[in-house]
Amino acid sequence: MKKAIFLILLFSFIFLQTGKSIRETPTLPMNLSVISFYSIEISDKLAEGILFTNLTGSELNVQYPLLAGSFDNNATFNYNKTNQKTEYWVYVSGNMLVDICQGAKYNLCSNLTCVGPGNYEIYISNVTWNSSKINDAQNPSLLNSIPMVLGFDNNNKITQIQPGEYVYLRYWLDVPPNFPPYNYSTIYQVQAVPSGGTCV
Repeated sequence: MKKAIFLILLFSFIFLQTGKSIRETPTLPMNLSVISFYSIEISDKLAEGILFTNLTGSELNVQYPLLAGSFDNNATFNYNKTNQKTEYWVYVSGNMLVDICQGAKYNLCSNLTCVGPGNYEIYISNVTWNSSKINDAQNPSLLNSIPMVLGFDNNNKITQIQPGEYVYLRYWLDVPPNFPPYNYSTIYQVQAVPSGGTCV
């Protein structure tokens, strides 16, 4: 019987002490002013990755193997089969102008990180890209396409993109002659920075 009373008193003491601590917690102000902000959204197809295909595959939006020594191979959704528009895009939101950089983490390699025995490498500069604010069968165009780089391409940023604007993208790949028939891959990356800033 004494044991039961002691536990009840102990519980009551802890409860009262905890309650007292809560009542004595000071309240302090917190303030925040947001001056400018931005964000980007990428299309579902770009989020899936840039998959290259042969001529038949580009007409069907299906990835098929490429031949060594073939040029200007389209990404699978460069030209949607129903409307010839690209399905690769970046949308900008916020309240400020931004620049967009893109690039790859590695060359296109038969081993993902380009290391290990038996690795074959296709230089990332064999991938070219172009951008446009117009999305139709002619834009973005293969004409004047830009080689992809490792890291982020600060020299070829897509500049002065306003909130509410889309940037449309297309990608092409040249496969060097005499490359063995493997799957080659890398990691694509895209980044937005305030206009005039540097991608890292």
